[in-house]
Order: sequence, then C-alpha cells, then structure tokens
Amino acid sequence: MLYVYAIVESHCFETIPSEGHEAGDVVPVPCGAFAAAVSVISARTIEATPQSVWRHERVLERLMQDHTVLPLRFGTICPDADALREFLVHSTNELLSDLGRVRGKVEIALRIVDDDRSVELPGGCPERDRVPTTNRQTAEAVPGILDASNDDEPAGRGSAYLRARLQHHHSEMAREDSAKRLGQMLRQHLGTVLKDIVCAAPADASAGYLVSCLVERDRVPAFADTLERFRGDHPRFDVTCTGPWPPYSFVAAAPLSGRL
Repeated sequence: MLYVYAIVESHCFETIPSEGHEAGDVVPVPCGAFAAAVSVISARTIEATPQSVWRHERVLERLMQDHTVLPLRFGTICPDADALREFLVHSTNELLSDLGRVRGKVEIALRIVDDDRSVELPGGCPERDRVPTTNRQTAEAVPGILDASNDDEPAGRGSAYLRARLQHHHSEMAREDSAKRLGQMLRQHLGTVLKDIVCAAPADASAGYLVSCLVERDRVPAFADTLERFRGDHPRFDVTCTGPWPPYSFVAAAPLSGRL
C-alpha cells in the first residue's frame, strides 16, 4: 500500500529518509510534470493519532521548503503505483490548475467570533495573542442549532416537525448570508495582502466563523500587520489566527482525500 502525502510540482524530488509513516522513506512517484509524495506502508489504514497527523504535516512542511505542493488530506491511501499514476493522468488538468493557484502561497486560518448578537455581522473583541497552532485537517464538526428529527416527538405531529425544519432552514440561510458578508468585508480590508479567501458559516449561532486565507509566502508578515489593523478598526471582533499551513482549502481537484 502507498500512503500519499501530496502532489509536488516536480517530476522528482530528493528522498526524505525515515520521515514517513511506519518510519519509511518519503519518495516520489513521477507522472509527467509532477510527482506524488508517498511512503510504502504495510497497514491498510493509518490511525489518526496526534503523532501520525503531525508526521503527515511535517512531511508537507519539508516538501514546501523547495516545491509547490498540493496537500492531500490525512489518510489518503492508494493500493499501488499504477493505480496512483492512473489517477494522476486522469486528473492532470485539474492538478496543474491547482498547482498554478497555490504556487508560492500558504494558507492562514482565522476564527472570528462575535458575542454581541444584536449586530448583523459576526465579530468579537480584539485578542492580540495568537492561539497555539492547531491541525487544519481534523477540525471537529459542531452540531446545528436545531435537530429537526426529534426522537421524543410522537409520530403524526407533522406541523411541529415542519416548523422545526423551517426554523433550521432559515437559520442556515442567515448564517450563510452572514458568512458571505463577512468574506466581503475581509476582502475589502485585507485585499492588498490576500490572494483568495474561503469563509465558512458556523454550525450554530455560538460558534466562530472559520476563514481560510491564501497568502503569498513572502507576504505573511504584511498580512499579520494588516490583520492587526483590522482588529483595531473592528474591536467587536474576536479574531484568532494560526498558520501558515499548506493550502488545503484551495485545492479543487477531486478526489484528493480518502482512498484514491
């Protein structure tokens, strides 16, 4: 079995010895203008322990020092090199497009929270300190504000069920609309140091908005300064920041997770 860490914009790269899963080497599987970074493993799966997840992340960081990299999600496994090359050939156009999009760039993650529910747009109070770096691959989902399938409600009470579904639908629409407006605001204030942005609506009214920012690697200090000015201009926003990360949120080619 092959564990696949990333697609690298090079037909070859120097082997990374003993840094992969099961203490294996990280080696290239070439395919045209790019290569997949893989390790040979004996198991059919890799358990998502903190140690294994960080091993995956460290391999990506090593590769990003010298190459443009499309990061694959933790746990991407392929049966053999032939199957992997078949996927790469089939996805060549999409992979080349993604490589061009993220070349020379990194991902910065923001979490934005607002405790003042009377305002239209989510935000919060300024916090200067950065939170400790957290893994971008394994964020847990937060339940929605209302579970419409209430097991305690007797069968036949369809009107109550429909009201719950309608309330849930309206809440989701409101959160998605707020996420769009928040994304527009961030583009306006961070546009000079921002190449792209993805703003995800929170799962419920108390959760923070998760924002992924695509930033040129050499512009990360300028991004941090601009973000600090944004905090000062919008003191109701509680903004925490982690990164830089491999640009997971800006890889469009699929499937780039699970089993290839």
